[in-house]
Amino acid sequence: MHTWLFETIRVSDRIKPTTFEKYEGLYRNYVKDSPLYSIKLSELKALQVQRYYNGLSDIGKSRNLIENLNKLLKQFFNYAVYDINIYLEL
Repeated sequence: MHTWLFETIRVSDRIKPTTFEKYEGLYRNYVKDSPLYSIKLSELKALQVQRYYNGLSDIGKSRNLIENLNKLLKQFFNYAVYDINIYLEL
């Protein structure tokens, strides 16, 4: 995810610098050292992501923060799936 964020999103002309800063903060604070980070994408299940979100909610993180995190992860997962599909077509 780090590579995608810094080598694809950061240089995209479709993303404002303030949006990248928000994404980078979400990555640094809620992805990089999270329980999800060490799970291989091929082994990651939706229930694991939901449990992570539930845990964040349980410790008082706002719905808005969780929704923003979900938006970031969804973009990354879509990119990762697209990337692997391109590779498999070669």
